[in-house]
Amino acid sequence: MNLNSGSVIVELPFLPVSVNRAFRTGNRKFFRSDSYEVFKRNVVAELYSQGWFTPVPWKSIGVAIWLIPKSRHLFDVDNRAKTLLDAFNKQIWEDDREIVELQIVRCFPEENEKTIVKIYKVDASYSPNPFKRS
Repeated sequence: MNLNSGSVIVELPFLPVSVNRAFRTGNRKFFRSDSYEVFKRNVVAELYSQGWFTPVPWKSIGVAIWLIPKSRHLFDVDNRAKTLLDAFNKQIWEDDREIVELQIVRCFPEENEKTIVKIYKVDASYSPNPFKRS
């Protein structure tokens, strides 16, 4: 992992769990499900195996996510992205609030499912707003 290049790639040999399965409510309380906790532990273990021990130093972060399933089963990409971004908190970045750009792509199926994530530094002064009035 070379942070001097301004971008890094992380590959996970699994897809993120859906947010619909990750969080539960009960007794007027909101809590993480067992499936999310297992997913989070797997993410952390995989990141450690790839040499991730401290978050990137960037405070304006861009993220591109490629979700590569093993079947043609359709799923909501936004529901998968949320759990992945949360699982990367304190691992890849301090908090996912540092993300200023996000792209998510559901790819064609392959034999082995995986998630590829590109994390890149965004110029802090860059703030596109095509709807801003002069």
